[in-house]
Amino acid sequence: MRVAGLINRDKRFRRYLKAQTALVAAALLWCAAACAAPAPTLPDYSYGPHERNVLDFWRAESATPAPVVIYIHGGGFYLGSKGQVNGADIETCLNNGVSVASINYPYYADVSLQGIIRDNIARAVQFLRYKSGELNIDKDRIAVYGQSAGAGSSLWLAFHDDLADPASQDPVLRESSRVRAAGAIDTQATYDFLRWPEIFKHTIDGRAMNGWMMVMKQVILEMYHVKKEKDLKSPENAAMRSDLDMLALMDASDPPVIMQTFESRLRSSDVLHHIAHPVTVLENCEKTGVSCTLIRDETPEEQRIRVVEFLIRHLKQD
Repeated sequence: MRVAGLINRDKRFRRYLKAQTALVAAALLWCAAACAAPAPTLPDYSYGPHERNVLDFWRAESATPAPVVIYIHGGGFYLGSKGQVNGADIETCLNNGVSVASINYPYYADVSLQGIIRDNIARAVQFLRYKSGELNIDKDRIAVYGQSAGAGSSLWLAFHDDLADPASQDPVLRESSRVRAAGAIDTQATYDFLRWPEIFKHTIDGRAMNGWMMVMKQVILEMYHVKKEKDLKSPENAAMRSDLDMLALMDASDPPVIMQTFESRLRSSDVLHHIAHPVTVLENCEKTGVSCTLIRDETPEEQRIRVVEFLIRHLKQD
């Protein structure tokens, strides 16, 4: 009876997770449709070997190498596409002499979460640097932003040490993965999911959080490509989780970040995009000396800034 109950609870959670992610994705697609993007200069430009290693690129008119903003879509690492980029954001960037790229990346059905971010999303940054001459990109002025999964990935890129490997046989991987600034809309604080109860200890009842983690367990295993729960704490997988822990990765040398989460626009049951995530990141940034801005419901209107405007401001600074 207990096993049957857990199975049913797991099924209910999967439906919840898909519903939450689909709701956010639908909202983004609606926004993208409402703010239709101009046709890209280079559509479906391949940046790697996987079939989803493609990006759209909008080239800014500039006589000199231009900065570039990279958009990373959301969708729980199992859905979503580069088409979710906001057309108004593209126009804002182009009008300010900043090029734009919007990327696809593999889903966790094919690639582990660490592989998605480290070997694919980061590769897109390195690829654009590698192609900087052809695309008229200023290699020193690259910023990233995204929503949900794309937000967490953007924070990962901001806080992770440089992945450049000068000895790599792949010339793309010899390039830097570092960015000038990052934006995160409805982000998660860390992709070491075993730390989530710690994040929510003051905002969600402990028993409720333990129950949520229990039904999320199978999804976590699938995202990590780990077969058994007991293996999550093996030395190999502990190292993998540490590599996905944005909170532990940050240090004072990291670039400025901006986060945006409006609780009023989210369901009260939305653990994936809960305000505790960006608040925890903000607290960690303050401890480590990273410049961090959080826009939320309580932020006065005159202090609010669009994420893309924040990125452009920092890309334009000398």
